[in-house]
Amino acid sequence: MKIQTMMAIVLSVASVSAQAGNWAVKNGWCQTMTENGQALVMLKNDTISIFGQLQGCPNGPQDLMGSRISVNGNLVPTSQVCSQQTGFKAIEVEGGQATTAAKKAIASISGQEVSTLQVFGGQMTFTRGDMMSVCPKYVSALPTNSGSNAPEINKGSVMKAAKQAYIKEYDSETAADADFGSYVVKGNTVVFEVYNAGYRTYDKVVVTVGADGKATGAKVEYMGR
Repeated sequence: MKIQTMMAIVLSVASVSAQAGNWAVKNGWCQTMTENGQALVMLKNDTISIFGQLQGCPNGPQDLMGSRISVNGNLVPTSQVCSQQTGFKAIEVEGGQATTAAKKAIASISGQEVSTLQVFGGQMTFTRGDMMSVCPKYVSALPTNSGSNAPEINKGSVMKAAKQAYIKEYDSETAADADFGSYVVKGNTVVFEVYNAGYRTYDKVVVTVGADGKATGAKVEYMGR
């Protein structure tokens, strides 16, 4: 698809109602806002676009300029436009010329709760939120929660991350006595309900898992006595 055509499509489907932390679909494009509200992240099939929300062109007015973005450290070649047509807001589009790089970047978003985006000369973050329940139907580069596309859990990596998070919350002795006996896989997360006999408390330890099945992060949530 020609870049100019892709740009026109992005302009027509960008959703100004998209919110940080939530994903919404408009004309097949799954979209969310960065945490600072300065850019719209847009995904469809195996491509990615970024629509800046601030007026002003970071590299001066551009009809079409070779560029690139970075998503969680994954570089994606793009084309940038910032002109009267875009309201002098910058847009970065991967127009089908770097689908392998785009797929890798999209897969990395599914594997962690908070993603880092390098674009328009700055760094922004956005969250996975409800992405895995809203977007897979429209974004073929995303893993699904069922069948052969679901990641096979690396139990060693997941357990290590869970215990490390628990040690940070309590201490190594408390973690050694805690019961990590069972867990439930929910999409790209593994959830432990941990009983601590010493404190007589229950905690939920949530481990996020990447496309390779290995842990990418973990947090402890207090459940009560």
